Amino acid sequence: MFGLLLVSELLLCLIAFSLYLIDRRQVLIGYFLTAAIVVLLLSGFVYLKLSFELILRIFILFNFLSLFSIAFAVISYKIKEFKQEKVSAKQWIMKQPLYIQLVFVMAICLILFLVTYNTPLRTLSFFIWFNRVGSFFILYFGHLVLSYFIMQTVLMKSKIPPNPEYILILGKYLEDGQIDRILVSRLRKAFELFNYLKKEVVLIMSGGPTNPSLNYSEARVMAKYIHAQGVPAPKILLEEKSIDTKTNMVFTERLLKYRDREEQGVFITSDYHLMRASVYAKQAGLNAVGVGVSTYYIDDLEEYLKNHLFEMTTMLYVYRWIHLAIVGVIIVGSLVLI
Repeated sequence: MFGLLLVSELLLCLIAFSLYLIDRRQVLIGYFLTAAIVVLLLSGFVYLKLSFELILRIFILFNFLSLFSIAFAVISYKIKEFKQEKVSAKQWIMKQPLYIQLVFVMAICLILFLVTYNTPLRTLSFFIWFNRVGSFFILYFGHLVLSYFIMQTVLMKSKIPPNPEYILILGKYLEDGQIDRILVSRLRKAFELFNYLKKEVVLIMSGGPTNPSLNYSEARVMAKYIHAQGVPAPKILLEEKSIDTKTNMVFTERLLKYRDREEQGVFITSDYHLMRASVYAKQAGLNAVGVGVSTYYIDDLEEYLKNHLFEMTTMLYVYRWIHLAIVGVIIVGSLVLI
């Protein structure tokens, strides 16, 4: 058994490495690396001759604590906001984004799972099913959370291609037409790369109007900033039609087609946004890999964590049909096993 687990560990790592060589933007890399870590831990437990039930309890407890910590951190942050608003709890919850509402539901389910998993209630038929489904959910979503952070790390540590022909800078919402420090950090990174590559690349500013009623786009404001830093105007291209990350990639790919040549490039965005942007770049057929700019500011840790949580839940939505299919299999399988 121990030898089989080690062989499985090597195989999972080999698959992840092969996928990385083919295209580093594949989220399956994170899933396989996470599975490899799980198998490594499992082989250690088997070597220590722990029982299967104890091993399962350890994994469930670890994943439970991870998910509950995320839920607790988000709820604590949102409750602080609630105290500052003079509305009823129901009104406040209803106006929250869907992913925040789901966090509250997840916290309630986790508490109910913990209570019923360790009390006489677990002998009742409904709670037998509930705990079985809950165990699978905790293991599955715990795996997804770990996969997200592993994939983020892989993308952040990846090197850029040696001779990119363009640098795409993804836009961001402009508050009162002003560039915030997150967007400034993206533009500074682009300028740094521009100089490092001896100015042999073009810079593509991507972002439509923050507000349709305004007569300027994110791309135009970004271009004005980067030109003031010393980038010649002929080296700056504008993509001003996009309204979100997905269309950033789609319209940039179309813009590059007009240049009538195959080009390889990089795109620059914030660290928390790197995984989703990479997925959309791959889907759009854009031959570009991402560079993530760190947004960790010790004075704004809550915002940093909130951005990562939003991206994590958005990635669930991007692959929602796959996750819903797996959730359906878990529920139906649990019913069959009762």
